[in-house]
Amino acid sequence: MTKKWYRVQKLKVVFILALAVIFTNAVVSYSNTVKLMHNQQGLTYSYEVITQLESIQSLLKDTETAQRNYLITADADDLKTYLVD
Repeated sequence: MTKKWYRVQKLKVVFILALAVIFTNAVVSYSNTVKLMHNQQGLTYSYEVITQLESIQSLLKDTETAQRNYLITADADDLKTYLVD
């Protein structure tokens, strides 16, 4: 009878350890998923900022070119791009 009781206690301990491992894995997985989502949002925001900066840089180059063309040719039509942007 004591051997059976010892075996049952042993199975309970193994079961509790298995549950603890599963619970720990679930907590770590959840934590990593939350961190991953946060990092993805930061990355998306960074790409949006980079895209906006590239657009601004392009507009500034176009404006600079329009201003330079006006100064060289004195043609008021070249200022349209400069004044619109």
